[in-house]
Amino acid sequence: MQGSNKNNKIFATTFLEGLSDPRFASSVDVIPVPPRLDLLPRKPFRLRDEISLFVNVLIAGMKNKGLLLFSSRGHLKPELSAIILFGFMPKKIRPKIVVYGEMFEPNAGLRHVVERIVMKLVDRGTELFAVYSFAEIRVFEDSWGIPSNKIRVNP
Repeated sequence: MQGSNKNNKIFATTFLEGLSDPRFASSVDVIPVPPRLDLLPRKPFRLRDEISLFVNVLIAGMKNKGLLLFSSRGHLKPELSAIILFGFMPKKIRPKIVVYGEMFEPNAGLRHVVERIVMKLVDRGTELFAVYSFAEIRVFEDSWGIPSNKIRVNP
């Protein structure tokens, strides 16, 4: 159907703060985020919310050519988990993904090793990482092993 809202959408996003800008809001499909996952301080773990966001991101990724996703939402990081799954799809059919947000600092010991593996899997399915400052580029690159050519600053 020509002129429908769907044709005007550039990508899908969980960046709910951006919806206050009408230009941004008119160009994106909003991926539903369970309200409890969008609150700080973080609410107690609820599996249903984590699964709901994970599924919503997967559905949006199958319908849209691009996704703008948050890096730090939820206890199980459902957006990052969905990116990992997309990373195993052929490049021709998977969405282009930009990850924004607080790129959490690594823990120590075995947990850091696991987190670094997870971030390598996230990197596989991600086009770009958007950090908040130029200082974060080097820290992010060193902490997670992500090449600097995939990191951009969005102050």
